[in-house]
Amino acid sequence: RIHLSPTHNSTEQAMGVADVQVGLPAESCPLVLENVEGVEKYPLIEVRVPPVGSSKEEDGFDYDDGSQPRWVVSNSSTQCDYNLYFDPEEKNFPLCFHRGIKDYCDDGKKSKQPATPNSSSATANNNATTATTATIRTTRAIVLGDSHADKLVEVLFQHHPHLEKDNGWMATKYHGVGIYLNKAPHYGFNAYVAGQMKPEFVRGKMLENLKTGRYRSLQMEHKFTTWFFQSGHWDLRDATLGEYERHLAELFREFAKFRDKFRNSVVPFRIVWLGFPAFSYKREMWGGMEMRTNVKLALADRAVVKIARKYGVEVLPFFNLTYPLYRQSCDSHHYVCQHGNLKESNPIGYEFLELVLDASQCLP
Repeated sequence: RIHLSPTHNSTEQAMGVADVQVGLPAESCPLVLENVEGVEKYPLIEVRVPPVGSSKEEDGFDYDDGSQPRWVVSNSSTQCDYNLYFDPEEKNFPLCFHRGIKDYCDDGKKSKQPATPNSSSATANNNATTATTATIRTTRAIVLGDSHADKLVEVLFQHHPHLEKDNGWMATKYHGVGIYLNKAPHYGFNAYVAGQMKPEFVRGKMLENLKTGRYRSLQMEHKFTTWFFQSGHWDLRDATLGEYERHLAELFREFAKFRDKFRNSVVPFRIVWLGFPAFSYKREMWGGMEMRTNVKLALADRAVVKIARKYGVEVLPFFNLTYPLYRQSCDSHHYVCQHGNLKESNPIGYEFLELVLDASQCLP
Protein backbone atom coordinates (compact mmCIF):
# COMPACT_ATOMS: atom_id res chain seq x y z
CA ARG A 1 0.00 0.00 0.00
CA ILE A 2 1.16 3.52 -0.74
CA HIS A 3 0.61 6.21 1.84
CA LEU A 4 1.00 9.94 1.34
CA SER A 5 2.49 11.96 4.18
CA PRO A 6 1.71 15.69 3.89
CA THR A 7 4.69 17.72 5.09
CA HIS A 8 4.43 21.15 6.68
CA ASN A 9 6.68 23.12 8.96
CA SER A 10 4.22 22.94 11.84
CA THR A 11 0.82 21.66 12.88
CA GLU A 12 -0.47 25.22 12.67
CA GLN A 13 0.71 25.47 9.07
CA ALA A 14 -0.75 22.09 8.16
CA MET A 15 -4.12 23.02 9.65
CA GLY A 16 -4.24 26.52 8.15
CA VAL A 17 -5.51 28.14 11.35
CA ALA A 18 -6.75 31.70 11.06
CA ASP A 19 -3.93 33.41 12.98
CA VAL A 20 -1.07 31.76 11.06
CA GLN A 21 -0.12 32.69 7.52
CA VAL A 22 0.18 29.49 5.56
CA GLY A 23 2.36 29.17 2.51
CA LEU A 24 3.09 26.17 0.36
CA PRO A 25 4.25 22.93 2.00
CA ALA A 26 7.96 22.84 2.73
CA GLU A 27 8.31 19.74 0.55
CA SER A 28 6.22 17.74 -1.85
CA CYS A 29 4.40 14.79 -0.33
CA PRO A 30 6.81 11.86 -0.20
CA LEU A 31 5.99 8.38 -1.44
CA VAL A 32 6.32 5.64 1.15
CA LEU A 33 6.24 1.98 0.17
CA GLU A 34 5.31 -0.58 2.80
CA ASN A 35 6.48 -4.21 2.75
CA VAL A 36 7.59 -4.30 -0.87
CA GLU A 37 11.37 -4.56 -0.50
CA GLY A 38 12.84 -6.95 -3.02
CA VAL A 39 9.76 -7.03 -5.22
CA GLU A 40 10.90 -6.91 -8.84
CA LYS A 41 7.57 -5.95 -10.42
CA TYR A 42 5.15 -3.33 -9.25
CA PRO A 43 3.04 -4.88 -6.52
CA LEU A 44 -0.72 -4.48 -6.44
CA ILE A 45 -0.74 -1.50 -4.12
CA GLU A 46 -3.71 0.68 -3.34
CA VAL A 47 -3.23 4.42 -3.28
CA ARG A 48 -5.40 5.57 -0.41
CA VAL A 49 -5.82 8.56 1.85
CA PRO A 50 -3.94 7.85 5.10
CA PRO A 51 -5.42 8.30 8.57
CA VAL A 52 -4.68 11.88 9.59
CA GLY A 53 -4.98 12.99 13.18
CA SER A 54 -7.16 10.21 14.57
CA SER A 55 -7.53 6.47 14.42
CA LYS A 56 -9.80 4.62 12.03
CA GLU A 57 -11.54 3.06 15.04
CA GLU A 58 -12.65 6.51 16.15
CA ASP A 59 -13.73 7.48 12.66
CA GLY A 60 -15.48 4.21 11.92
CA PHE A 61 -13.62 3.79 8.62
CA ASP A 62 -12.43 0.54 7.15
CA TYR A 63 -9.46 1.23 4.91
CA ASP A 64 -9.44 -2.37 3.77
CA ASP A 65 -12.97 -2.22 2.41
CA GLY A 66 -12.61 -3.51 -1.16
CA SER A 67 -15.88 -1.91 -2.21
CA GLN A 68 -14.48 1.63 -2.05
CA PRO A 69 -13.24 3.37 -5.23
CA ARG A 70 -9.45 3.72 -5.26
CA TRP A 71 -6.37 3.94 -7.45
CA VAL A 72 -4.34 0.75 -7.76
CA VAL A 73 -0.72 0.50 -8.90
CA SER A 74 -0.59 -1.53 -12.08
CA ASN A 75 1.46 -4.65 -12.69
CA SER A 76 1.52 -7.12 -15.57
CA SER A 77 -1.82 -8.62 -14.50
CA THR A 78 -3.64 -5.30 -14.33
CA GLN A 79 -5.29 -3.90 -17.44
CA CYS A 80 -5.35 -0.09 -17.78
CA ASP A 81 -7.37 1.81 -20.34
CA TYR A 82 -5.15 4.87 -20.09
CA ASN A 83 -1.72 5.91 -18.90
CA LEU A 84 -1.68 7.66 -15.56
CA TYR A 85 1.25 7.81 -13.17
CA PHE A 86 1.64 8.69 -9.53
CA ASP A 87 4.81 10.49 -10.61
CA PRO A 88 4.05 11.89 -14.10
CA GLU A 89 7.58 13.26 -14.61
CA GLU A 90 9.54 10.11 -13.88
CA LYS A 91 6.74 7.80 -15.10
CA ASN A 92 6.84 5.86 -11.85
CA PHE A 93 3.93 3.75 -10.61
CA PRO A 94 1.37 3.42 -13.41
CA LEU A 95 -2.12 3.59 -11.94
CA CYS A 96 -5.49 2.06 -12.72
CA PHE A 97 -8.75 3.13 -11.12
CA HIS A 98 -10.67 0.44 -9.24
CA ARG A 99 -14.29 1.45 -9.02
CA GLY A 100 -15.17 -0.93 -6.23
CA ILE A 101 -18.32 -3.01 -6.04
CA LYS A 102 -20.61 -0.52 -4.34
CA ASP A 103 -24.08 -0.30 -5.85
CA TYR A 104 -25.40 3.16 -5.16
CA CYS A 105 -28.93 1.89 -5.74
CA ASP A 106 -28.92 -0.32 -2.64
CA ASP A 107 -32.71 -0.68 -2.58
CA GLY A 108 -32.87 -1.80 -6.20
CA LYS A 109 -34.58 1.34 -7.47
CA LYS A 110 -32.41 1.88 -10.51
CA SER A 111 -33.71 3.88 -13.45
CA LYS A 112 -34.53 1.98 -16.62
CA GLN A 113 -32.83 4.77 -18.57
CA PRO A 114 -29.05 4.29 -18.81
CA ALA A 115 -27.01 7.48 -18.83
CA THR A 116 -25.24 6.87 -22.14
CA PRO A 117 -24.24 9.29 -24.88
CA ASN A 118 -26.51 7.44 -27.32
CA SER A 119 -29.68 7.92 -25.30
CA SER A 120 -32.49 9.79 -27.00
CA SER A 121 -36.05 10.80 -26.35
CA ALA A 122 -37.25 7.82 -28.36
CA THR A 123 -35.13 5.44 -26.32
CA ALA A 124 -36.38 7.07 -23.15
CA ASN A 125 -39.98 6.56 -24.22
CA ASN A 126 -39.36 2.90 -25.06
CA ASN A 127 -37.72 2.33 -21.71
CA ALA A 128 -40.54 4.07 -19.92
CA THR A 129 -43.17 1.81 -21.49
CA THR A 130 -41.40 -1.33 -20.30
CA ALA A 131 -40.47 -0.05 -16.86
CA THR A 132 -42.29 -1.12 -13.77
CA THR A 133 -44.41 1.36 -11.86
CA ALA A 134 -41.65 1.71 -9.27
CA THR A 135 -39.03 2.69 -11.88
CA ILE A 136 -41.07 4.53 -14.50
CA ARG A 137 -39.77 7.88 -13.27
CA THR A 138 -36.89 9.34 -15.29
CA THR A 139 -33.77 10.26 -13.35
CA ARG A 140 -33.40 14.02 -13.26
CA ALA A 141 -30.77 15.84 -11.23
CA ILE A 142 -29.84 19.32 -10.15
CA VAL A 143 -26.22 20.20 -9.32
CA LEU A 144 -25.28 22.87 -6.77
CA GLY A 145 -21.71 23.82 -5.93
CA ASP A 146 -18.65 25.90 -6.69
CA SER A 147 -16.45 25.95 -9.80
CA HIS A 148 -15.62 22.24 -9.32
CA ALA A 149 -19.31 21.39 -9.71
CA ASP A 150 -19.60 23.86 -12.58
CA LYS A 151 -16.73 22.19 -14.45
CA LEU A 152 -18.30 18.79 -13.81
CA VAL A 153 -21.62 19.84 -15.33
CA GLU A 154 -19.94 21.52 -18.30
CA VAL A 155 -18.08 18.33 -19.22
CA LEU A 156 -21.02 16.10 -18.32
CA PHE A 157 -23.37 17.91 -20.73
CA GLN A 158 -20.74 17.83 -23.48
CA HIS A 159 -20.43 14.06 -23.28
CA HIS A 160 -24.02 13.27 -22.33
CA PRO A 161 -26.16 16.03 -23.90
CA HIS A 162 -29.34 13.97 -23.45
CA LEU A 163 -29.14 14.57 -19.70
CA GLU A 164 -29.87 18.25 -20.23
CA LYS A 165 -32.01 18.06 -23.37
CA ASP A 166 -34.12 14.97 -22.67
CA ASN A 167 -33.88 14.27 -18.95
CA GLY A 168 -34.05 17.86 -17.75
CA TRP A 169 -30.87 18.00 -15.68
CA MET A 170 -30.11 21.47 -14.32
CA ALA A 171 -27.17 23.27 -12.77
CA THR A 172 -27.23 26.43 -10.69
CA LYS A 173 -23.96 28.27 -11.06
CA TYR A 174 -21.91 28.87 -7.92
CA HIS A 175 -24.41 28.08 -5.19
CA GLY A 176 -21.58 26.42 -3.23
CA VAL A 177 -19.06 29.24 -2.89
CA GLY A 178 -19.27 29.01 0.86
CA ILE A 179 -21.94 27.64 3.16
CA TYR A 180 -21.30 31.00 4.78
CA LEU A 181 -19.67 33.28 2.21
CA ASN A 182 -16.80 35.57 3.15
CA LYS A 183 -17.58 38.86 1.39
CA ALA A 184 -14.44 40.71 2.47
CA PRO A 185 -12.36 39.71 -0.61
CA HIS A 186 -15.16 41.03 -2.84
CA TYR A 187 -14.96 44.45 -1.19
CA GLY A 188 -11.19 44.74 -1.53
CA PHE A 189 -9.19 41.70 -2.59
CA ASN A 190 -5.71 43.23 -2.30
CA ALA A 191 -6.47 44.71 1.10
CA TYR A 192 -7.86 41.40 2.34
CA VAL A 193 -4.84 39.41 1.11
CA ALA A 194 -2.58 41.97 2.77
CA GLY A 195 -4.35 41.30 6.07
CA GLN A 196 -5.91 44.76 6.24
CA MET A 197 -9.54 43.52 6.30
CA LYS A 198 -11.28 41.02 8.55
CA PRO A 199 -13.50 38.28 7.13
CA GLU A 200 -17.19 39.14 6.85
CA PHE A 201 -19.40 36.07 6.63
CA VAL A 202 -22.97 36.04 5.32
CA ARG A 203 -25.31 33.11 4.73
CA GLY A 204 -24.53 31.43 1.40
CA LYS A 205 -26.96 30.74 -1.44
CA MET A 206 -27.76 27.13 -0.49
CA LEU A 207 -28.78 27.95 3.07
CA GLU A 208 -30.62 31.06 1.89
CA ASN A 209 -32.61 29.16 -0.75
CA LEU A 210 -33.41 26.33 1.64
CA LYS A 211 -34.73 28.74 4.25
CA THR A 212 -36.69 30.96 1.83
CA GLY A 213 -38.37 28.09 -0.05
CA ARG A 214 -36.67 28.72 -3.40
CA TYR A 215 -35.46 25.12 -3.63
CA ARG A 216 -38.93 23.87 -2.68
CA SER A 217 -40.35 25.74 -5.68
CA LEU A 218 -37.67 24.27 -7.96
CA GLN A 219 -38.49 20.75 -6.77
CA MET A 220 -42.21 21.23 -7.33
CA GLU A 221 -41.59 22.56 -10.84
CA HIS A 222 -38.88 20.19 -12.09
CA LYS A 223 -39.43 17.03 -10.00
CA PHE A 224 -35.76 16.17 -9.55
CA THR A 225 -34.88 12.64 -8.43
CA THR A 226 -31.44 13.71 -7.10
CA TRP A 227 -30.03 16.90 -5.63
CA PHE A 228 -26.21 16.91 -5.92
CA PHE A 229 -24.52 19.57 -3.81
CA GLN A 230 -21.11 20.52 -2.43
CA SER A 231 -19.14 23.36 -0.84
CA GLY A 232 -15.69 23.22 0.67
CA HIS A 233 -12.80 25.02 -0.96
CA TRP A 234 -14.14 28.52 -0.40
CA ASP A 235 -15.16 27.61 3.15
CA LEU A 236 -11.83 26.06 4.11
CA ARG A 237 -9.91 28.89 2.49
CA ASP A 238 -11.44 31.28 5.04
CA ALA A 239 -12.63 29.29 8.05
CA THR A 240 -11.18 26.91 10.60
CA LEU A 241 -11.98 23.22 10.53
CA GLY A 242 -14.31 23.57 13.52
CA GLU A 243 -16.22 26.42 11.90
CA TYR A 244 -16.61 24.41 8.70
CA GLU A 245 -17.97 21.39 10.59
CA ARG A 246 -20.59 23.55 12.31
CA HIS A 247 -21.61 25.17 9.03
CA LEU A 248 -21.73 21.78 7.31
CA ALA A 249 -23.96 20.29 10.02
CA GLU A 250 -26.36 23.21 9.59
CA LEU A 251 -26.42 22.73 5.81
CA PHE A 252 -26.99 18.96 6.03
CA ARG A 253 -29.72 19.46 8.62
CA GLU A 254 -31.56 21.92 6.38
CA PHE A 255 -31.19 19.68 3.31
CA ALA A 256 -32.47 16.69 5.29
CA LYS A 257 -35.53 18.68 6.42
CA PHE A 258 -36.10 19.75 2.81
CA ARG A 259 -35.85 16.14 1.58
CA ASP A 260 -38.09 14.77 4.33
CA LYS A 261 -40.90 17.16 3.44
CA PHE A 262 -41.08 15.47 0.03
CA ARG A 263 -40.44 11.90 1.22
CA ASN A 264 -44.07 10.76 0.97
CA SER A 265 -45.02 13.01 -1.94
CA VAL A 266 -45.22 12.28 -5.66
CA VAL A 267 -41.82 13.99 -6.12
CA PRO A 268 -39.41 12.46 -3.55
CA PHE A 269 -35.68 12.87 -4.12
CA ARG A 270 -32.23 11.86 -2.87
CA ILE A 271 -29.52 14.22 -1.60
CA VAL A 272 -25.94 13.39 -2.62
CA TRP A 273 -22.81 15.24 -1.49
CA LEU A 274 -20.41 15.62 -4.43
CA GLY A 275 -17.49 16.28 -2.12
CA PHE A 276 -14.52 18.56 -2.69
CA PRO A 277 -11.17 17.67 -4.28
CA ALA A 278 -7.65 17.91 -2.92
CA PHE A 279 -5.78 21.18 -3.35
CA SER A 280 -3.06 21.26 -6.02
CA TYR A 281 -1.13 24.30 -4.70
CA LYS A 282 -0.99 25.68 -8.24
CA ARG A 283 -3.21 28.64 -7.45
CA GLU A 284 -1.10 31.28 -5.74
CA MET A 285 -3.42 34.30 -5.84
CA TRP A 286 -4.04 34.07 -2.08
CA GLY A 287 -0.36 34.18 -1.27
CA GLY A 288 0.52 33.67 2.38
CA MET A 289 -3.15 33.68 3.37
CA GLU A 290 -3.79 30.34 1.70
CA MET A 291 -5.54 28.30 4.38
CA ARG A 292 -6.51 25.35 2.20
CA THR A 293 -4.15 22.50 2.96
CA ASN A 294 -4.63 18.84 2.19
CA VAL A 295 -4.29 17.93 5.86
CA LYS A 296 -7.15 20.28 6.65
CA LEU A 297 -9.19 19.06 3.66
CA ALA A 298 -8.58 15.42 4.63
CA LEU A 299 -9.91 16.01 8.14
CA ALA A 300 -12.85 17.99 6.77
CA ASP A 301 -13.66 15.13 4.41
CA ARG A 302 -13.75 12.72 7.36
CA ALA A 303 -16.07 15.09 9.19
CA VAL A 304 -18.34 15.12 6.14
CA VAL A 305 -18.75 11.33 6.31
CA LYS A 306 -19.71 11.42 9.98
CA ILE A 307 -22.19 14.27 9.62
CA ALA A 308 -23.64 12.85 6.40
CA ARG A 309 -24.32 9.52 8.13
CA LYS A 310 -26.28 11.35 10.82
CA TYR A 311 -28.56 13.09 8.31
CA GLY A 312 -28.83 10.35 5.69
CA VAL A 313 -26.81 12.17 3.03
CA GLU A 314 -25.04 10.04 0.40
CA VAL A 315 -21.38 10.93 -0.22
CA LEU A 316 -19.16 10.59 -3.30
CA PRO A 317 -15.39 10.23 -2.65
CA PHE A 318 -14.08 13.23 -4.60
CA PHE A 319 -11.29 13.93 -2.11
CA ASN A 320 -10.16 10.30 -1.99
CA LEU A 321 -10.13 10.23 -5.78
CA THR A 322 -7.92 13.30 -6.15
CA TYR A 323 -5.64 13.33 -3.11
CA PRO A 324 -3.18 10.63 -4.21
CA LEU A 325 -2.75 12.61 -7.45
CA TYR A 326 -3.21 16.10 -6.08
CA ARG A 327 -0.45 17.58 -8.24
CA GLN A 328 -2.17 16.43 -11.43
CA SER A 329 -5.00 18.93 -11.55
CA CYS A 330 -5.96 19.73 -15.14
CA ASP A 331 -5.65 23.48 -14.61
CA SER A 332 -4.75 25.69 -11.64
CA HIS A 333 -6.95 23.74 -9.19
CA HIS A 334 -9.70 21.75 -10.98
CA TYR A 335 -9.68 18.02 -11.75
CA VAL A 336 -12.52 17.88 -14.28
CA CYS A 337 -11.63 19.58 -17.58
CA GLN A 338 -12.32 19.02 -21.24
CA HIS A 339 -9.12 18.54 -23.22
CA GLY A 340 -9.64 16.26 -26.23
CA ASN A 341 -10.47 12.67 -25.34
CA LEU A 342 -11.64 12.87 -21.74
CA LYS A 343 -10.63 9.37 -20.74
CA GLU A 344 -7.11 9.84 -22.08
CA SER A 345 -6.48 13.50 -21.27
CA ASN A 346 -8.30 13.78 -17.94
CA PRO A 347 -8.67 10.32 -16.35
CA ILE A 348 -9.23 11.73 -12.85
CA GLY A 349 -12.14 13.81 -14.10
CA TYR A 350 -13.39 10.93 -16.21
CA GLU A 351 -13.59 8.57 -13.27
CA PHE A 352 -15.35 11.12 -11.08
CA LEU A 353 -17.85 11.85 -13.84
CA GLU A 354 -18.57 8.11 -14.10
CA LEU A 355 -19.15 7.90 -10.34
CA VAL A 356 -21.62 10.78 -10.57
CA LEU A 357 -23.45 9.09 -13.44
CA ASP A 358 -23.64 5.83 -11.49
CA ALA A 359 -25.07 7.62 -8.48
CA SER A 360 -27.57 9.58 -10.60
CA GLN A 361 -29.24 6.41 -11.85
CA CYS A 362 -30.81 5.62 -8.47
CA LEU A 363 -34.40 6.58 -7.80
CA PRO A 364 -35.60 7.87 -4.42
